[in-house]
Parts: sequence; C-alpha cells; structure tokens
Amino acid sequence: MTEQTHIGGVNITAPLWHKAPPDELTYIVKMLSDASFHYADDSGKEWGKGRLALDIAASKCVQLKLSYDALELLYKDKPQLVSFSQFMDHILSGLREARPTAWQPIETTPRDETRFLAYCPPEEAFPKGRMMMWSGKMFHTPGKVPFHLQFPATHWFALPAPPKEPKP
Repeated sequence: MTEQTHIGGVNITAPLWHKAPPDELTYIVKMLSDASFHYADDSGKEWGKGRLALDIAASKCVQLKLSYDALELLYKDKPQLVSFSQFMDHILSGLREARPTAWQPIETTPRDETRFLAYCPPEEAFPKGRMMMWSGKMFHTPGKVPFHLQFPATHWFALPAPPKEPKP
C-alpha cells in the first residue's frame, strides 16, 4: 500500500496542516468515511458507531488545532455522506465542552460553581508561590473569603470533574 502524500489536493507536509503527523490526518479522513458508512447503512443499527466515528474525527481536529481550511480539505478528501455541517457541529460541540488546558489570566475566572486552581507567584512567605482550589462563585463573592485565604492570584486553571463513585 502506498503512503498518502496529499489530502484534498494539498501536500500532507504543507504548513496548512500545522505539522500534524500524516497518519493522524489520514485517520481523520478514515473516521469521516466510517461515519458516512454507518450513517448510510443502518441495517445493523449502527448509527451510534457513526456518531462515535464523527466524534473521534472532530476530537482529533481540535487536538491538532487545524484551521477551517484544513477541516474543509479533510472533509473533501473522499466523498462523504456525513454533511460538512454535521462534522463542524461535532467539532464545535467538543469545543463548547472543553475546559482550558493552560493557565488563564485571573481576570477570566468562571463565576459559576466551576472548580479551579488559583496561582499566586512567589513572595517572601512562599518563595515557590502557592496554589489554592476555588469555585468561581466563592472567588467572586466579596466578604465571603476568609482573610487567611486571600492572596494576590495571577492565574487560574480549570480542574476536571471529580471521579464518579461506583454504585454499590
């Protein structure tokens, strides 16, 4: 089997692909094709597999930080039965659910019950800096934060949801 050198007519090493590994790009095209197959033939009641393939393709695109033009070329590389709108909806859905994966400026902390780490840079009492867990609601409620917990935080980082306890 020959290695694919182009996707959507563009060389797989072009800057458009943001140095994404070629096998990752061809995998996205494969997942789109798999989604199309499962949506087209539901004789085995496999629409769930189609949605899963579309979710995998969308997740990979987000992970690789591909541009709209790159997404369009991936979609057009092979004939698809899944619409481009469906593909984009899955990408946008994943982005809406995603939490920041890097430290954010403290001014952008959530104001709801989202839990996050707040970071305070080094100072005399804490030469390595310090971090504390907060919820957005508590962080933004004046007078509710005990004095010993107040500190000049500069950044925050979203925490994942806690693990689900197994049911007995």
